[in-house]
Amino acid sequence: MDSREMDRIWTLLSKCRLGDAHLQDGDLKMAWLLVLEPYEYDDVKQAEAAHFRGSKFRPDIGEIAQHLPDVPTPKDLRDQARNAEKMQRSILYLKKLTTKPKASGE
Repeated sequence: MDSREMDRIWTLLSKCRLGDAHLQDGDLKMAWLLVLEPYEYDDVKQAEAAHFRGSKFRPDIGEIAQHLPDVPTPKDLRDQARNAEKMQRSILYLKKLTTKPKASGE
């Protein structure tokens, strides 16, 4: 998530908590961005909505994070990269098998 998306999350939060003075705190907003940066905007938006479905109080960042998926670890990311490389090699191999060789003289 980037700072523009955080602005959108903060705006949504301010609509749910009209007049909340905490939402004027730029340092608090930056702290939220630091914690939420690895997540996708839609996941954070859904987590915020889930919080307000169960509570009318302003959430702290930990309450929002409870509704978010686990952040991938570096090992998970390495495994994903390896799987992507294997898939790419398989695709190239299949293309090679299914490509008809050109007849000589064409």
